[in-house]
Amino acid sequence: MKLKAVRKYLAFSTAALVAVFPNSLLAQQVPVSKENTAVTTNSASDSVATYWTPEKMANAQSLDPPQAALAPLASSTTEPPLPSVSGEGKPPIVNLTPNANPLFTPLTPSNSEVVPNNVGSIGAYFTSSRIVPLTADWSYPYRTVGKLFFSDNGVNFVCSASVLRPRIILTAGHCVHRGSGGSSGFYSNFMFVPSYRDGVAPYRQWTWSWVITTGEWASSNGGVPNSADFAIIEVNDQFVNGSNRRIGDITGYLGYQTQRLIPNHATLLGYPVNL
Repeated sequence: MKLKAVRKYLAFSTAALVAVFPNSLLAQQVPVSKENTAVTTNSASDSVATYWTPEKMANAQSLDPPQAALAPLASSTTEPPLPSVSGEGKPPIVNLTPNANPLFTPLTPSNSEVVPNNVGSIGAYFTSSRIVPLTADWSYPYRTVGKLFFSDNGVNFVCSASVLRPRIILTAGHCVHRGSGGSSGFYSNFMFVPSYRDGVAPYRQWTWSWVITTGEWASSNGGVPNSADFAIIEVNDQFVNGSNRRIGDITGYLGYQTQRLIPNHATLLGYPVNL
């Protein structure tokens, strides 16, 4: 399938994901996307790869999550729920020896990071704990989760993201777009580091080629709760062990399922401050 066809399908899929929520207004919003026009066939010459020096990565800040509005949520419509949609995850197919050499010395080691609260921004309770043992994040499925580095007007930030399909990572809409401004509302210099910990990038650094978020988030002015606060980023392939490889070949990728949150329990993997 050609790249443009894949992106057209992803745009449709993003709109479809929005449509599964029981609010007819969500389905009316057109997804917003942006392409990295600096991408070339040689990832070493990608401006994003050269932008992220060890110093910039070390000084990147956690993006504060949007604060929930105090006003009560509007009641949803009575539209019937759509069928559940799902996709299976797969473990990695390429054996890449993890690189344990740190790119930089972090300003705040992971063992002293802020412990996440046990209550979310809308008052929902949850429990939190670290991955034990720490080396588990080099194993599937934990290795699919990593830090997303990006910048906004010269300030560098980090969020969490995870590998959802062979070339696709999933993150929050507020981690790619400020919630207003249409296509000009996107942040820049997206780079994903799976299994990141304390300056170590065991499975390399992956630069972006295309990003899309929901129209509902892009026109929200950053307000939450927002069930459409999610985004998809396509990342560039890399030359690994003599072949051109997708990120999912190296880390594996997660499965997904819609319309099944209740009554199931959900486990969220990410970094403190902003999942």
